[in-house]
Amino acid sequence: EAQVLLEPYYREHPANYQVAMVLARLYLMSGSPEEADQILRSIHVLPYEGAYEGRVLYRATKLILALEALESNQIPQAKRYVNESQLWPENLGVGKPYDSQINTAWEDTISDWIKMARSGKKVPKSDVDEMRDQIMKRFYEFREEAPF
Repeated sequence: EAQVLLEPYYREHPANYQVAMVLARLYLMSGSPEEADQILRSIHVLPYEGAYEGRVLYRATKLILALEALESNQIPQAKRYVNESQLWPENLGVGKPYDSQINTAWEDTISDWIKMARSGKKVPKSDVDEMRDQIMKRFYEFREEAPF
């Protein structure tokens, strides 16, 4: 229901990044990460101290897209999404912290799975599903502290 209300408003007011973020969040939560990704590429979040929500949403979206591509055996796309998940786009309003503060465990695991898939091995669906659940759980538990 919220999507139905927000979509027309966002189309008329695309500069309203707060509405855009809520809509992108709803798309991701409802299983439409492509739509969330499209919004995240087009919005411009005003930078402010603690502006991590856009980055958390961006990372979760890219990792979910990577898992979907991996499951569909679209290996180059999966790798591209993993690489993109590690970027810190300026349009999302937060700068990249020191590398030592960034946890890349999910990206590393998915990259290992991509290598497995390239060598002809199948990644167990249960592992992919568990990873998806972990990503979404972390996304749902987002708080204002630095969630890297």
